[in-house]
Amino acid sequence: MIISSTQVSLLIAFTVAWWSMRRVDRQLASTVSNLFFTFVLVWKFSSIVIYFDYVRQTPMAVLYYNGGEWGLRLAVLAVLIQLFFYSKKHAQISGLLFPAWLVLLTVLEAAKMIQTAATVPDALLAGVFLVLFVLIWPKENRFLNGYMLVAILIFQWVTVLVNGDFYTEGLVYSWLFSLVVFVLYRRRERV
Repeated sequence: MIISSTQVSLLIAFTVAWWSMRRVDRQLASTVSNLFFTFVLVWKFSSIVIYFDYVRQTPMAVLYYNGGEWGLRLAVLAVLIQLFFYSKKHAQISGLLFPAWLVLLTVLEAAKMIQTAATVPDALLAGVFLVLFVLIWPKENRFLNGYMLVAILIFQWVTVLVNGDFYTEGLVYSWLFSLVVFVLYRRRERV
């Protein structure tokens, strides 16, 4: 089984987000961990549905393979649906999901940049994400707003540009999640 640097970065980011949100609200930490495990389980076991004939012939393949791009899309969809239901069931969580998402985004990008930094711009961008992480760390913070989210998303896009792409599928998913979390957060503020 091969573990990529992105998978390690995701694990680091979810662990830091879980730990930081546990300090604020235990129920939110539980929600963050549930979302993470939903993502991993759907992505991993979607190979049963996507590659049914192969898995039926070789059942041990489930241990080594994941659902690939389609499994990733199903996992993202499953987490978005679960996020929507969590926000309906627990209104107070909607207000805390936004800081959790900001922490997750900044740590994910910093961890990816630190693990794969091959040039000076990569190292500088890793530093930028660490500074952004420090700025959003406290629970009640004036930096927890839409402008910080836009800044993080712009720097995330710059990391993709520095690596030679205009956009990636991961960037699209990140922006989609950001939009959903921000809409849920703003909806809660208005209520």
